[in-house]
Amino acid sequence: VEENDLLAADLVVRLGRLGLTVVGRATAGRTALAEILAIRPELVLMNLAYANLQPGLETTASLLPLFDAPVVFHQPRTGTAAGHEAAPPMSATGPLVLPCSDRELHATLQAALYRHRWEQLQRPGSGNLEAVVQQRTADLQQSEARHRLLIQTSRDAMMTLSPPYWTFTSCNPAAVELFQVKDEAHFCSLGPWDLSPQIQPDGQHSSAKAQAMIGKAMEEGSHYFEWTHRRFQKESFPATVLLSRLEQGGQIFLQATVRDNTGQKQAEAALRESETRLREINENLERLVAERTGELGKSEERLTLALDATSDGLW
Repeated sequence: VEENDLLAADLVVRLGRLGLTVVGRATAGRTALAEILAIRPELVLMNLAYANLQPGLETTASLLPLFDAPVVFHQPRTGTAAGHEAAPPMSATGPLVLPCSDRELHATLQAALYRHRWEQLQRPGSGNLEAVVQQRTADLQQSEARHRLLIQTSRDAMMTLSPPYWTFTSCNPAAVELFQVKDEAHFCSLGPWDLSPQIQPDGQHSSAKAQAMIGKAMEEGSHYFEWTHRRFQKESFPATVLLSRLEQGGQIFLQATVRDNTGQKQAEAALRESETRLREINENLERLVAERTGELGKSEERLTLALDATSDGLW
């Protein structure tokens, strides 16, 4: 609810940047009530400082008993008109002083929505809070079940590592297959260095370098890098590793996703070999052309000498 066209247009743009949709606009407090009841938005943003009246407050007083939605007041930084300093009703939020940052605007609106939802849960007859908590818990459990299913059926080897020793604490079937261990319990008795050669291709010891990679992921939140792994007591293979720092129940751990990069490395090697062969062919062609050009030049010289030596000439 805002009568200033420029301020209203600016708010529409800024709310859009925050991912919010403006479903309607009223230019006066007296006409806002009918429009709000017709549209029934999830939140009302209303100007508190209209001229010398207080239509914002009057409208809100009429609105709140009719329509259950959070109301956020806003006013210009200059404040309300002299002699009409007013505070919003206890059930409203604000006033939000404009101009303000997008961050402050977003925080104020989210706080109003959260507060309104909490007040709804506390009202008699508005629903059983315990039932709401149970539903949220069920939703969370369902989400976790979907996540577990995604991990268990993923073709990428996925595993978790926990401090302080950074040994594996869980894995999916793809990890068991990739590293050719007996089962998940066997896998969780190992650490990254147990499934790597002693020395990495750059000359660093796998145990020391693995600790460095873990430290970087913990510091930066994630870390993607190339690594040489080894199937359990078998051959080594090139891989890519993504480490991601996660937190659950106050416990911080790392999730690792490992992909066998053998196929890509072989393709890159084949491409390099093809490029080398092509370069050699080009060099040979250039050499043959140079040789043929030289031989042609010599033939022309011999022909010229032969013609010069012929007394009768050539007709």
